[in-house]
Amino acid sequence: MLRYVAIIWNNKHSGQRSTAKKLHELIHASGLYSFATQQDGLLVAVADMPRHTPLPAMNSGVILGHVFHNDRGQKIASALSDNDVTATLTTRGRHLITQYWGNYVAFMRNRFTGSTLVVKDPTGNLPCYLLESGGLTLCFSCIADILRLGIVPPRPNPAYLKNCVTIGNYDPEESPLVGVGTVHRGECIEFIADRIHKHQAWDPAGIAESGAMENPEEAAEALRQTVQWTIDCWSAIHNNALLRLSGGLDSSIVAGCAARSPGKPRIVHYTFYNPQFGLDERAWARIAVQHNGGKQIECPLNPTEIRLNAALHGIPSVEPETLMAYQGTALDKKLSCDENASAVFTGEGGDSGFCSTSIKHAASDYFSRHGLRPRILKLASAVAQYTEKSTWSVLTSTLRGSKQARCSSDRRAYWLKACQLLTPELQQAVGMNATTPPHPWFPVERLSHESTRLRLGELITAPRFQEGLTHEMDLVPETITPLYSQPVVELCLRIPTYVHFLNGRERGLARYAFKNDLPERIAKRTWKDRPVGFVEALLHHNTDFVRECLVDGILVQNGLLDKAAVERALAPQALGSTVMASEIMRHLETEVWARKWMAQQQRILSATPVTSTATANT
Repeated sequence: MLRYVAIIWNNKHSGQRSTAKKLHELIHASGLYSFATQQDGLLVAVADMPRHTPLPAMNSGVILGHVFHNDRGQKIASALSDNDVTATLTTRGRHLITQYWGNYVAFMRNRFTGSTLVVKDPTGNLPCYLLESGGLTLCFSCIADILRLGIVPPRPNPAYLKNCVTIGNYDPEESPLVGVGTVHRGECIEFIADRIHKHQAWDPAGIAESGAMENPEEAAEALRQTVQWTIDCWSAIHNNALLRLSGGLDSSIVAGCAARSPGKPRIVHYTFYNPQFGLDERAWARIAVQHNGGKQIECPLNPTEIRLNAALHGIPSVEPETLMAYQGTALDKKLSCDENASAVFTGEGGDSGFCSTSIKHAASDYFSRHGLRPRILKLASAVAQYTEKSTWSVLTSTLRGSKQARCSSDRRAYWLKACQLLTPELQQAVGMNATTPPHPWFPVERLSHESTRLRLGELITAPRFQEGLTHEMDLVPETITPLYSQPVVELCLRIPTYVHFLNGRERGLARYAFKNDLPERIAKRTWKDRPVGFVEALLHHNTDFVRECLVDGILVQNGLLDKAAVERALAPQALGSTVMASEIMRHLETEVWARKWMAQQQRILSATPVTSTATANT
């Protein structure tokens, strides 16, 4: 993933100019970066020039990452026109987001007003964090680059820690680190002198509520063409890539489209499996590879051989990292090196985009658009069969409009089950407040937003850089998620849930759209062969480390976890049986993250810093 540091300052302020000059000298002296643009008030340095596409125009700035035209007759945007730059600055980023797509962060300088505009694309995974330091603002993707400049490290935000142990890190209003903000997907930030203006330039709720594509034939054709087009665009950049293939519907669709791409990219498919269990997905992955051709690698991932204490080493991250990602990213780096691959394609985004996770809303969504019509009974029956409820209960809740209350009740029950290690006070708070955290995409919560949130999947969370997985200037291959590409996401939002639920089948429209491009067995498959007990086995073989971290750890010391409950849950005979293993893992990830930051602060504060962080810029 691209590593960059951008410095934004008020060039009329002598103190900020002086600080910017010092940072510029430090960046240049390191020899690790190249300057993508240098202007009065804006400097952007990148660690790997060949892995990004800078788009200078009228000396107005640079766009980091990959940008594609919405015009399907073109692919990579090699340059923005002067009109595009002017329109982007005039519309405060909206023009760029509506006319282009990709995985990028744009930095544009308005020569006439002296303002700087930062734009994050709506669906890409290239992160952009903000840190105010010495009166100016630093933007970056990897905080290791900021620490390298000698800036006093930030500290974990207590409110964020509380969110992590209760509802998870899904509240965009709470920054993980004090003084570090996040540019959210689709967000534009304008710096005018010493003032900062933020606004969202992408409206997924509005897209979902706009003109619906309800004809299944038209929707299927549009879906197939759009997915193929986005993969063609990415394949034009990465003509030698890995593909994480499970043999499930979504990754098989990506594999099939990559095989048909006109650029004929070389795709190396790889599949994880657990040698401790007989049930895995290798057989399905083999079927997909046999159908499309290409190389296949089967990678064992044994929970008894994974040492979680390795997570305490390496660079701290802005947010807690999924400990299993250490294994996956390490393998990605090795395989990409062995196969000379520049990217890893995945099928992530299919479950949410093709509405597998929002089927329960199909009848309600139809009723909100069309009212009481005969089809509502057929839809309610299909939803009832899939969700294992009675048709009457689905129909009555749909007609009464009680979806929001039901969702709130479902969330409360799940959160209480997943929060058994919390202190009694926090458990009570979770039980009383089961509302969904606010989000910049949904400033005013409406009934229809529950379905839209589910359809956006992981896009709800801010993109992150797996910093703890890298050392010094190591670079991991770019992760490409075509089903999370902006054109695919926007099309899927325009197709109502009940159309995606074609013929009462989970991801029915996608199965129909790609029926001629998939092996028949995979197109018909509706289950996953994932072995149970992997996380439990992982925790069991790392019991000593888990106890050492959690029993007397930071979360217990700060009154977030109940020590007695933690001790009971981690007893040898109870581990993973009395408490959800996912809850133990969630708390362990948060504890490891907090410990790494405490250690980082102790190391850096013992030295003389170049500058110091100021107030939070969130």
